Amino acid sequence: MKGYDFSVCLITKDENRYLEEWLAWHLGMGADHIYIYDNGSRLPVAGSIPEKYRERITVIDYPSDSDLAQTEAYDHWIANYRQETKWVAFLDTDEFLRVVDGTDIREFMKSYEDIDVLCVRFLTYNASGQLRRKEGTVRKRFTQTVELQVTPHKSICKADRLEKMGIRTPITLTRWLKIANENKGFVEFSNIGKLPREKIVIDHYYTRSYEEWLEKMERGTPIKAEPKDPGWFLQLNPELEKAVAELGMGRRHKTKIGGT
Repeated sequence: MKGYDFSVCLITKDENRYLEEWLAWHLGMGADHIYIYDNGSRLPVAGSIPEKYRERITVIDYPSDSDLAQTEAYDHWIANYRQETKWVAFLDTDEFLRVVDGTDIREFMKSYEDIDVLCVRFLTYNASGQLRRKEGTVRKRFTQTVELQVTPHKSICKADRLEKMGIRTPITLTRWLKIANENKGFVEFSNIGKLPREKIVIDHYYTRSYEEWLEKMERGTPIKAEPKDPGWFLQLNPELEKAVAELGMGRRHKTKIGGT
């Protein structure tokens, strides 16, 4: 018998300042448990977990330098933890899973018992005109959405059906998986950016402010084969092009923004 109905798996590095809000959101929307792979953070993630959440969090020390650290962490989760939960979502700290009408995620997923994987479309947020990091939560600071999608989707998966996990979708090895959208329709991967998102969505705060974007570029990615493109900031925030140029976009890894 599964101990949890719904869990979330996260790999993170040096993003501790965002964890409390992210944890509060996903535990508040019904996740039973969260597994966090700490990919060598300077300040260990375990020390940044608020005490009130600790019984619902498993932190795995995972200081991997592999070019595929993210998917390898997911495979480690499958090998060691999939028996503990019925459903699992693989998310990042800038991704907030949201049931549109506010239904508890465990109750929401009862409608999808006949599928193995639910593909959830992204809703992308830009910097909302912000160059500097401000006080407050990510969800309150950034409210402007854009149609451009950096990443089209992530997946909620039946844990016991998983053999191997990609960044966004399971990789099938020996079994067929029933993969569907929120309306239980067939997912056409050549057109996945057009998934419906009237029932469930992932709010994607990809850039945050420009200052936070520079830090994101410094951190890099646990998937070295998919490096972050620094040009995404201006694609999502074209109105800030002049301000960014004045700050020195070409020196993005050394730029310090005054007043912060």
